Amino acid sequence: MVGLGTVREFIIGYDNRLATSNEISLMKNEAMKAINEGAVGISTGLEYTPGSFASTEELIELCKAAPLSSRLYSTHMRNEDNTVLEAIDEALKIAKNHHLGF
Repeated sequence: MVGLGTVREFIIGYDNRLATSNEISLMKNEAMKAINEGAVGISTGLEYTPGSFASTEELIELCKAAPLSSRLYSTHMRNEDNTVLEAIDEALKIAKNHHLGF
C-alpha cells in the first residue's frame, strides 16, 4: 500500500493547510509511481500528522490516481473516539466516490 501521509509529507511537509491543485497533481504522480513499483492500493493514517491535515476532497482526488486494479483503500480513520461515526462516513465517502475496495 502507498501511504498518502508519506506522499503528503514528501510534497507538502508538515504544513497544516489544504493542498494546492499543483501539489495534488504532484502527490497523484507519487502515488502512481508507488503503484507502478508494486503497491497494491492506497492507505491513509488520518489520525496522524501530516495525514490529519488532508481534506476528504484531497483524499478522494488522490485515490483517482490508482488504476481500477489497485483501488484498494485502507484507512486508520480520522477519529475513533467522540466523532467515530463521522470518521466512518468519511471513509465510506472516499471509497464510494471512486469504486474502491476495502
